[in-house]
Amino acid sequence: MSVPHIVDGLPIDWTPQLIALDIDDTLTLHLGEMKPRVIDAIAAVRAQGVEVVLATGRSFSTTTPVARDAGIDGYVVCSNGAILGD
Repeated sequence: MSVPHIVDGLPIDWTPQLIALDIDDTLTLHLGEMKPRVIDAIAAVRAQGVEVVLATGRSFSTTTPVARDAGIDGYVVCSNGAILGD
């Protein structure tokens, strides 16, 4: 049985309005380092008008420095969804 792809049926020129990214072992390496190409990719997506937010289990106080380093100045979802901040 074939499983449909999540974007099947979307127009070819479809652009997401928002992308939510995890931090640990997704944006950052195991020591918390973020590669420049990740920062560049986030900037490129934002330049296309797509909102980028962080969604993490981290606390607000440990999420905001990562958002700043990534060039994200909008919302963050922290504490496993319990806190929404900007």
